[in-house]
Amino acid sequence: MKKILFLALFIFIHEIVAFTQESTTWKTLIYKNYSIDYPANKRLVKNSPEGNFTIYLLQQQTDNVMMKINDLAGYMLDLDSYAFQYGDEYFRKANITILEDKTITLNKQPCHKFVVTQDDGHGEIEYKVMVYIWVKNNWAYNLTFAAKPDKYVELKPLAQKVAESFKFIK
Repeated sequence: MKKILFLALFIFIHEIVAFTQESTTWKTLIYKNYSIDYPANKRLVKNSPEGNFTIYLLQQQTDNVMMKINDLAGYMLDLDSYAFQYGDEYFRKANITILEDKTITLNKQPCHKFVVTQDDGHGEIEYKVMVYIWVKNNWAYNLTFAAKPDKYVELKPLAQKVAESFKFIK
């Protein structure tokens, strides 16, 4: 009987902790052509008037979500061709292992997703990175989540929620 009470108490406390973690207040960042939600208790740094930003998920700056916007005018690239070139440029290195490389639909919008690990050249993973890419009107929107391996699993749901909130407003 004591085991059952202990188990019930553990489950109850676990559910309270899980609910507390999920009840984070969110803000919406709006630029001229997109909006995205982010946790209000995380540090947001706007890197440019074009819409580039970084959200620091922990005190150390290595664990973050970053938006980088690239002008594709004149290149005539769609999502697939841009994602191919992006992957070829950034992920075809000896110390990068591609774990996921696929086109998906996120928030009713076509998107390309990469998940990669970067090692130190000796097999020890330094970072795990998840990249979401959207292309619209000759602009590429690269949302990158990077974290140390010991923090990746913990921070991934937060980063995915940020990515899932991305919307074009024009």
